[in-house]
Amino acid sequence: MMRDTGSPQSACPLGGGTWIWKRLFPSVQQTAFWLVGWMGIEFVVVVVALSMDPVWERALLAQSKNPLWREVAERISYWGDFFPGVFLVVLVLWIGAFVGHRKHWRERAYAILVAATLAGLSADLLRIVLGRPRPDATVKACLQELGTLPRPWLVLPTPSPPGRLTDGLYGWQGKDLFHSLPSGHAASASATATVLSIEWPSLLPFWMCGAASVLWSRAVLGRHRFSDLVAGMVLGLAFGLRVAPRTSRGTLVKGHRSRREE
Repeated sequence: MMRDTGSPQSACPLGGGTWIWKRLFPSVQQTAFWLVGWMGIEFVVVVVALSMDPVWERALLAQSKNPLWREVAERISYWGDFFPGVFLVVLVLWIGAFVGHRKHWRERAYAILVAATLAGLSADLLRIVLGRPRPDATVKACLQELGTLPRPWLVLPTPSPPGRLTDGLYGWQGKDLFHSLPSGHAASASATATVLSIEWPSLLPFWMCGAASVLWSRAVLGRHRFSDLVAGMVLGLAFGLRVAPRTSRGTLVKGHRSRREE
């Protein structure tokens, strides 16, 4: 029986401290193409998704007002955040690698940690810069926190109920009220699900349902619109695919040579 130990570098992912950079930034040219390409995809997807925001809100209106559904959403949202959700997935894989002597599980744990962290940080940076108000952000709350009512530099087409802030991009405001686009929960959950789906494709429906439930919970709680969630999902997919093909057996990535454990 042969057990895969991977390359010397993969057997010790922290060796030399260069493994992350080699996977994420193989060259300046490739990295530039990757960034421009995914930024373009992100822009197009968000523009298309904006038209679905009112439809999504109406579809979830009954659930958002139901105490039971909101309680379920609260719990899913809590466990679907980077901590404790992603942290627990990484911990389980690390323990499995140690107990079951499966070194490739340790690689997957690192891949998830890196992908989810970068996706989450990218989402945080973008939503701080863009400053889109959350669906439940009210004029009253804004006046209480900022002392003034800012004007958006770009008004978005999504209608806002009376008493709510006009939907748009306000730029940096330094308040959580304006941290809607993109969703950090969606980014980290999607990055985690992407890496897991590439490593264990037979469980892909399970991983995707897990990520989708996190997105659903954020919408039911009134924390994000459909386009916010889609934007976060695209970020997670981008970083998950960027990291996972170089650490997994790559059964979903064409041309990536598989490694089988027996």
